[in-house]
Amino acid sequence: MKKIIAIALVCIMVAALLPVAVFADEAVEISTADQFYAIKDNLGGSYKLTADISVTVGLSYRDEGAKFSGTFDGNGHTVTIATEDAERARTALFCSVDGATIKNLTVKGTMSSNGNSTAGVIGTVVGSGATLENVTNEVSFSAPNSGNGQGGIIGAVEGGTVTLTGCVNKGDIHGNFTGGIVGAAHAGTVKMINCVNEGDILGEVVGGFVGAVQNNDTTIIIENGTNEGNVECNNYFADYRGAGGFVGRFYNGWQNLTISGSENKGNVTANYVVANAFVGHNNIDDSHTFSITDTTNSGVITSGGLVLDADLATARDQGIWGGAYFGFDHKTLTVSGSPNFHALPNLNGYTAYINGTEATDKLTMSVVEGGNRQVNVSFDISEVETVGGFAAVTIVWSNGRYSTFGTGVPAKADFESYRESVEILGKYEEAAVDTSSVTSENPLLRDGWDQGTQTPHGSEGNLFDADNTNKYEGWKLIGTGSVIINFKLTEAAKVACYALGTGNDDYNFPDRQPVEWKLWGSVNGEDYVELDHVSADLPNLNNKLSAYEIEPTNDAYQYFKLEIIKFASEEGRNDGGVYVQLGEIKIYKACEHTFGDPVIEDATCTKDGSSTKTCTKCGATEVEVIESEGHNYVDGVCTVCGKSNPQTGDAASVLLLVSFIALVLTAAVVFTKRRIQT
Repeated sequence: MKKIIAIALVCIMVAALLPVAVFADEAVEISTADQFYAIKDNLGGSYKLTADISVTVGLSYRDEGAKFSGTFDGNGHTVTIATEDAERARTALFCSVDGATIKNLTVKGTMSSNGNSTAGVIGTVVGSGATLENVTNEVSFSAPNSGNGQGGIIGAVEGGTVTLTGCVNKGDIHGNFTGGIVGAAHAGTVKMINCVNEGDILGEVVGGFVGAVQNNDTTIIIENGTNEGNVECNNYFADYRGAGGFVGRFYNGWQNLTISGSENKGNVTANYVVANAFVGHNNIDDSHTFSITDTTNSGVITSGGLVLDADLATARDQGIWGGAYFGFDHKTLTVSGSPNFHALPNLNGYTAYINGTEATDKLTMSVVEGGNRQVNVSFDISEVETVGGFAAVTIVWSNGRYSTFGTGVPAKADFESYRESVEILGKYEEAAVDTSSVTSENPLLRDGWDQGTQTPHGSEGNLFDADNTNKYEGWKLIGTGSVIINFKLTEAAKVACYALGTGNDDYNFPDRQPVEWKLWGSVNGEDYVELDHVSADLPNLNNKLSAYEIEPTNDAYQYFKLEIIKFASEEGRNDGGVYVQLGEIKIYKACEHTFGDPVIEDATCTKDGSSTKTCTKCGATEVEVIESEGHNYVDGVCTVCGKSNPQTGDAASVLLLVSFIALVLTAAVVFTKRRIQT
């Protein structure tokens, strides 16, 4: 009997516990946006989508401490998101997760943010990581003013183990550290199995699967992956930048990478840095795990305008580990600099290309004496056509690897503009500026996120210190109008010319230059008159002034405004960041002429003469007309030039003809009378 009672009690206890277990595993059903947002009340719960829904922001939006750690089963449904917030970081359907599982879900819609940790599905993974199965992103977005990471599925992985199985990105992604699946992996392990990227990926460090592998103790594993999207790096200079069919940059110590059974089908392009069918910028030494097996490429791989052959397209790079800045000599049309290489290359037997065209004879290289993996590089651009103001140098080394680095160089038109400006400015006297008067409206910022507290990298006062290396530079917030520089002269002056100077690194960043501006002048500082309006690129001249002559003013102005209406970066010419700069502003007085002796051109009998005086300062001229006095005929001949008087000669002929006719008529009359008399 006791045994029966004991068994019964056990059964009762099991029965009592059974509903708890069942209910603990039962997912909460979600069919509306409000129900989705309610997940924040239980971030560790289990949820299942039972209908397609639309949301305006992601889960835990602007709640940085709220990290989803539960399970979300999309159940084959779609969530459409529409988020527009230019100041927001960690923008995604799930803004931040720690240990979450997300599966069987498609995300569509539109998205904008400040770019940090932006993705279609998960903004940032922290803590213990995340698991994603059969998740598809169809959201396309552009977030170029950013760091940290922008990806189709995940923006940034900051720790833990992340496993993605059967995940697909179909969105086109434009960012900084940009990947079709994961934007950037800063720590932890990221494993991608049977994943596919179909979107086009654009950025500074860019990969079909992962943009950048950032720090130590990071492992990337790609198994049976396929990249079908086009990958493009739009950065202008080599500084750990790169583009890869799977990974854009993988360079630091104690990182591990394994790619197996995969295929790159997309075209990979890096305009001024290294491109690779599999891994872009990579300088891991052989002591670390860097394994690529059973992986093929069918895409076109282009670096610096050079289409790479199959061996170069998959080779480990001999890239640049620091910025490759170059200077330009206007007299010799020579570009020169000293880039830093990962390993000092063998300079014997290399082949050089400039913008994809073989140019070994135009380029010279030598190892820097006492340098640490540094090489002097110079080349003549007199016969080289630049692309968008840039030249890309690609060197194929004798060991079968290659390097690509870019540098901005002035176009031929800019060179001619410089020589013309030198000639113009030599004609005028510079007007002194009261530097204490300089202020700005809509000033530039140190970064683009906090207009109230941030300052630019270089103040507006730098525009009047006679040193272009001290620039006025910073971020310009989109949509906030013109940047206006206010200043006054130490004394009023009539003005005939002004000049604007670019900064010291504008060859590498021509996208930062003004492309439309107005100059205003005022007598009293209140009523301004437009003196000039230019809609053209400021020539790209590194620490040089470009001169703009205007009609000399009748009034003497003391107060001025330079209104910069638009910069090249606002037209999307670069990677999208509205980072701008200007080097110098100068005002030049209208010349108080000092004329030399006149040059006389004598008048003739038929043409006016002239007396021309030229200003010895500016070359302006004043011309006085010496009127012609005409011919002086005596007896039908000009006593000045000896020419016969045509009118006198004609009258004599007519008189002779009339006399002859009269004689004939008289004879005819006489003859007639004689016949009558007879």
